[in-house]
Amino acid sequence: MDSRFHLGKYSILTPDSLYQVDIGSVDFMDRNLVLKDIYYRPVDGIYGLLRKLPYQTEAVTARIDAVRLMELDPLSYLESNSIKAMDLTVEGPEIDLFRDKRHPFDSAAIRPMPQHLLENAGINADLISLRVRDGRVRYFEFAEKGMMPGMVSFHRLNMDMAPFYLRTKSQEYPLDQLRIGLEAYIMDTSKVNLDAVMYFEEKYPMDVSVRMEGFYFGEVNDFF
Repeated sequence: MDSRFHLGKYSILTPDSLYQVDIGSVDFMDRNLVLKDIYYRPVDGIYGLLRKLPYQTEAVTARIDAVRLMELDPLSYLESNSIKAMDLTVEGPEIDLFRDKRHPFDSAAIRPMPQHLLENAGINADLISLRVRDGRVRYFEFAEKGMMPGMVSFHRLNMDMAPFYLRTKSQEYPLDQLRIGLEAYIMDTSKVNLDAVMYFEEKYPMDVSVRMEGFYFGEVNDFF
């Protein structure tokens, strides 16, 4: 199947209308799909979103240089609504998470484990690998009696996961365990490596190993 297409700038809202996604361009050629200049943000801004919601949550803002889905099988998607490809690479993601603990805490809220999210993704996808390159994640938090938010950040973030599968709730997950490797620099200073094995069984256990090359507490004083 030889096809190609290009889409220029366009925007969409998430189903709950709380977030807007802007995409600079979408290109498909030679079975490779590339999305560039992605911007994900609350429609009403961070504080506007948090004021709308009754309980604490993370407001998310993200910019991504490019998402590359290589050797995509378009027939698989058209025939079975399943994404099959060789490699998914996320380049230059910059993600900000903001939580305001001055808002009420929802004691009934349950944060799902990563395995649960992969098993209940809403789509089916089979990828040989998932890679994140040169990312940055910042977490901002307003303490319950704080005057200013604290912040901790992870720079030069690289992550690898292979293979990578997503499944809808009705489909059986094809793995009993999945490995993930991650490297980042806390506050762009202290190097940290994380290796984890996620098990797809009751209670979703994980084996996690973390290695650090020194840690500079002064860099995160405002967060702690």
